[in-house]
Amino acid sequence: MELVAGSLARIVIVGGAGEVGRLVGRIVDPDVAVLEVVDPRSGPARSPRSVCARSDVMDWLERSDTLLCEADCVVLAVPEDVALRALHPLAEQLPAGALLVDTLSVKRSVVTELNDLPESLETLSLNPMFAPVLDLHGQPVLAVEVNPGARSQRLLELIRLAGCRVVQCEAEYHDRKTASLQALTHAAILSFGAALAKSGADPAELIEIAPPPFVAIAALLARILAGRSTTYYDIQASNEHAQLARDLFADAGHSLQSAIDAGPAGFSAFLLELAEVLGPEAAELERQAQQMLEAQRGAQPKTPPTNGHQRLGRVCGPLVSEVAEGG
Repeated sequence: MELVAGSLARIVIVGGAGEVGRLVGRIVDPDVAVLEVVDPRSGPARSPRSVCARSDVMDWLERSDTLLCEADCVVLAVPEDVALRALHPLAEQLPAGALLVDTLSVKRSVVTELNDLPESLETLSLNPMFAPVLDLHGQPVLAVEVNPGARSQRLLELIRLAGCRVVQCEAEYHDRKTASLQALTHAAILSFGAALAKSGADPAELIEIAPPPFVAIAALLARILAGRSTTYYDIQASNEHAQLARDLFADAGHSLQSAIDAGPAGFSAFLLELAEVLGPEAAELERQAQQMLEAQRGAQPKTPPTNGHQRLGRVCGPLVSEVAEGG
């Protein structure tokens, strides 16, 4: 079947029942005429334009799906191990000119594989830097254009039309930046949780009397724990720069202790050094922190909760909705 240049009318989303897969479905909706969702968790089709295949990805590929052979675009919204195994079998069945897209959190390995695919295919590597359940306006989507063409440009246009900011970059740049933005951030939050677990303190008792910063970090921890462990594992294990980020985090604890040992003047100097790291963004970040903590206070009921579990649920609910799953 000869494809229409730039068309995204026939799309397959592998892993389409997950949050990222559903996000892609929303973004491409203006163009799509036939949408096939391949996912073991797939439910009934949500529209007359949709086809759902409740199937393991590799089993589905072995059946040589008819729509796949005529697809304008295939999006892999699956964990890294599945995506890397599926790339070459997919490429063998896709028609010339089709677009193959991944949404992995780490780009080095997948972009290397995409570069090895036939040049007749367009290839694009995306990473939405936010939880798909959030409002899309202003949210960043990192894009590595491996083998661009009319279809990849149309998909990027649709992402912009949905309200997102497309940030084009190379794979190495992506992984270096996300080591700080994701691997370091998640390591700090998970380490907070691990330290809390070792403290032996009752979280419900702590939450009952907790100041807003504690609740904020606990909410971020809850968000991670409610997400897919494979996403967070891939961010830590697959990014070659993540180990350095974790080492720097561990060293930071020693720096803090040294500042404390140096007395009030040494501690004050330590804080001044950290203020320089934030630079001119500090004022805006402080304003955002104020808004976030005010949102916590606004979420509290007029009648106080009777225990820490109730307070955590009432206060953290609105807060965690602002937190990216992989961000």
